[in-house]
Amino acid sequence: RALEANEVDLALVSLPIESARVEMRPLFCEELLLVLPKRHPLLRKRVVTGADLEPEKFIFMADTHCLGTQSLQFCYAKGFTPQISCHSAQMETVQALVAAGVGISLAPAMARGSSARVSYRSLGKPKPTRTIALVWNKRRHLSCAAMELRDFIWNAVGRGQK
Repeated sequence: RALEANEVDLALVSLPIESARVEMRPLFCEELLLVLPKRHPLLRKRVVTGADLEPEKFIFMADTHCLGTQSLQFCYAKGFTPQISCHSAQMETVQALVAAGVGISLAPAMARGSSARVSYRSLGKPKPTRTIALVWNKRRHLSCAAMELRDFIWNAVGRGQK
């Protein structure tokens, strides 16, 4: 919305983006990890299935956050509707609630913290992932500085991905 309103030149977002006015370059894919309290029984399982996750209570990002939607879609793809104990607008709060035993969650690999109170676990194939992209309003002329930043990010992170 900020791009379409010409409030920002560039944005880093999680795909998909539904807008004909936005140009995008996918930069990278990142795995979504299961976030569990320390000593949770699922940490002992070699493979975690949808059936293992179905009885768990989940903490999701707020409905307005793309990660909330992506987590919900992951659960549906695994064949169950999650029991959502609460939503949060902040990933740090989600992780703190997991540590307190309120539920489990999914978090992007880049949000993995160093807390001794939670564990992060990769899930079985197909692993849940999200794609991070660089986007800009294709109807707006970008300044030289914005184009330089766009090219720098593309060359540093997303080189060669289409």
